[in-house]
Amino acid sequence: MQIERLKVFIDVAECRSFTRAAERGYISQSAVSQQIAALERELGAALLLRDRKGNVSLTAEGEVFYRGCVKVVDAYEKTVMQVRNIREGDKEVIFLGMVAGSDDKWLSEVLSAFVRRCPGVRVMPTYDSFIGLRRGLESGRLDAAVAVCYDLEDIDSVVCEPLLELQSVALVSNQSPLARQEEMRAVDLKDEYLITTSEAYGPASFRHWMEERRREGYEPKLREAVDSAETLRLLVEINAGIAIVPSYMRHDKEKCSTVRLVGTEDRVPYVIAHRTVGVSEALKIFIALTKEHFAHFTEG
Repeated sequence: MQIERLKVFIDVAECRSFTRAAERGYISQSAVSQQIAALERELGAALLLRDRKGNVSLTAEGEVFYRGCVKVVDAYEKTVMQVRNIREGDKEVIFLGMVAGSDDKWLSEVLSAFVRRCPGVRVMPTYDSFIGLRRGLESGRLDAAVAVCYDLEDIDSVVCEPLLELQSVALVSNQSPLARQEEMRAVDLKDEYLITTSEAYGPASFRHWMEERRREGYEPKLREAVDSAETLRLLVEINAGIAIVPSYMRHDKEKCSTVRLVGTEDRVPYVIAHRTVGVSEALKIFIALTKEHFAHFTEG
């Protein structure tokens, strides 16, 4: 059974769509269909159900197989990285997860202090979706993750330690008249088309986003829920809609602007989530340095 085939199945199971799974894996939809068909023939069981609209759900066999696949693929990828790093002479590798598209400028400052304390230990950053970070922590592929908390909570043997609270802002295209404003009322977005990341990208984060818009007094006009931060930024850049995002999200200032939102209680907890079992001294040092960095950032 091929690892790549398992990855395709995981993408379909998480995206609930052959089309979106193909986009995530940068392969054709026909290639996805062929891989799934081959997998079902090999197992002698149906793993997926598709309705007339193309929506996908897991069968009982598919649910069991998905959980096992996640563990196998994550263990394989972490083992491959460990072998490569041993070959390169590293004493230890800390696998750190972050959300694709988030501002990671803080990491270089933390690493400069970390290498002085732990020479020979490498920090390997990887970028993923919210659900991908959760999966990595659950399987042990990741030692720690820095992200908003919602999809990282309630994982066995994993604790979320707060770093700071992030303000939610409106990310708008510079083509939009709103880009000339420094701030606006959150409720004034009720008539605008909005873009956010999908439930497949992070179910808890998606639910929180929807709940906050309703708490602000309106039902959001959702233009699209996308499966990557890159797609979200691109749609904003071409003025296809407005994104309400945590202020840490990276963007091209020549194409987009952020507008401060008032009249909202939407504050996003930013955390470092890490395993509590088998924590190395090097990882403890990295966690402490990260918390120290953000404490200074908060004070400033």
